[in-house]
Order: sequence, then structure tokens, then C-alpha cells
Amino acid sequence: RTSINVVSVGGLERARCQTGAGTVDREAVQKAEAWLAAKARQSLHRRAPVVRARRVERPRVVDGLPHDWPDEPDARLEDGRASFRIAHDDHHLYALWEVRDCGPFLNEGADWRRLFKSGAIVDLMLGADMKAEPARDVPVAGDQRLVIAPFEGKPVAVLYRPGAADSGDHTPWEARTEVAQTRFDDVRMLDDVRIAIQTSREDPSRYAVELAVPLQALGVAVGAQPARLRFDWGVQEVDVNGNAVFQRLYWANRAARTVADEASEARLQPAQWGDLLTPSAKPPPSLPGIEPVGLSETDLMELLE
Repeated sequence: RTSINVVSVGGLERARCQTGAGTVDREAVQKAEAWLAAKARQSLHRRAPVVRARRVERPRVVDGLPHDWPDEPDARLEDGRASFRIAHDDHHLYALWEVRDCGPFLNEGADWRRLFKSGAIVDLMLGADMKAEPARDVPVAGDQRLVIAPFEGKPVAVLYRPGAADSGDHTPWEARTEVAQTRFDDVRMLDDVRIAIQTSREDPSRYAVELAVPLQALGVAVGAQPARLRFDWGVQEVDVNGNAVFQRLYWANRAARTVADEASEARLQPAQWGDLLTPSAKPPPSLPGIEPVGLSETDLMELLE
């Protein structure tokens, strides 16, 4: 991978030479990932991120422009480089991402199932089963990821479902590396979606992506009745050519940092998501704090060294 780093090292005057050997295998990496995920869960518990989706009475015009959305976004990334708006009617879920300083919305990937690896995307994570355990570490039927990206000259929406509850035709897919593996019961490109992209002429790294996706395609029943769903959204920072991913940036999931392992990048982590509320839904209950187990900070630093 391409990487440019500027590192400042202090305290070298106190350094002492040591010798030794260590092994970093799949088990060690998984142990470290579990520790980092538990730390992120603690932060998530303190922040309790929530977005309320407004209900609209008529279908939205999907043009990539924010003029018919409220002035204030429903959520922003912590560093302010992306904002997000979301709404629904009886038949569709609508979303608008506005992004700046994350590179152009370009993706030269040749495999539509791996667009999250090959360039710019905008991302939506959603748990359709309102009865599922909110703090679940393993995705269940109804948990899904929707990736929107350019592919062969047009925007596409790719739906990833780790567990497909319906009995329709499914297309399984697996991301496997030496470190991890992530399996999906069904990965498909959605046809019945509307996507619009607007890019600034002066600055290609400023763009907006607007989406309308049928609720039925997501298995979500969010009509007139209130609902609370596990949920996250994000973007990816890429290089000027849109073919190298520098960062994965999510509103809720601060543990999703890996950009060098396909299986880890494909994985859904519902325990790290926030909550999406539709009108009249009650605020989410507090999730129990979870202490990192099995690996102290000293152990982690020794492992990484």
C-alpha cells in the first residue's frame, strides 16, 4: 500500500537496546481487534449517537442538491468533513451525504463487490430487526451495508447482507485474508434506486451524493409507525486519483480504521453503530459499558511493537 508518514519520536535519550523475538499471528491480531472494539464501545456508550429521520409526505426529487432539505444536517463527522441528512416516506428511504476534503468521488475498481477497497464510496449501515439485541457483536438477519460508489461510469448501490432472512435468490460472497474472513449470505447490486452526484467545479474534493432506496429492498418497515434501528453512515478519504483509500470515516463506529485488510473492512459491527429514530420513536436505552478484557494497554503496545 502507498503510505506517507511524518513521525516525531521523543525520549530517545532514555532509550536502551533490547533483543527478543515475537510472533504476530491471526489469533494475536483478532485479540488486538477485540480490545480496540471494546475501547470504541466505551466511547460509543458515552457519546450515544442518535439521528432522527424526518418523515416526508411526497417523494423527494433526487438531484444531489440540498435545497429541499432542512438547512441544518442531521449529523456530522467529528472533524466536520462530511454531513448527513436522512428522511423517509411510506415507500423510500432518502439520504444525502455532503463531503469535503476527502478526495474526489472517484473509484476505478473493476469488481463491484470490492468497491469499498478500490476508491471513494459513501456508506450506510442499517439494522432492520428492531427486536435484535442492540449491543450485538455479530450481525444478524436484517443487518446490512449499502455502499454507493462510481462504477463503470455511473453510480451504483451495492447491498451486503451477512444474514438473509428471506427465501429469495441469494448471491453469497466472502472476503478472506490471512488475518480474517467475512462471509455474506447475499451481495447484490440494487436496480430500483435513484442516485445523484454533484461535484464542485472549483474543488473536486467537494461533492454531494443523494440516494432514494425502496424500504422493501432493505427489509425495513418504517411507514407511519415509529421505529428505532441500529444505524451508521460514513465516507472514505482517497487520493487525488480516487484509487487509494487513506481513511474510513464513520459517524458512530470509531473502531473501523483498518484500510489494509479486505475482510476486516467488509465486516459489519452493529455494536459500534448508533441509532436511527423515526417520528415518535422513544430515545434509545443506555447500553451497558463494556470493559476491554484479555489485553491491557501495556500488552497491546508490546504486541504492536
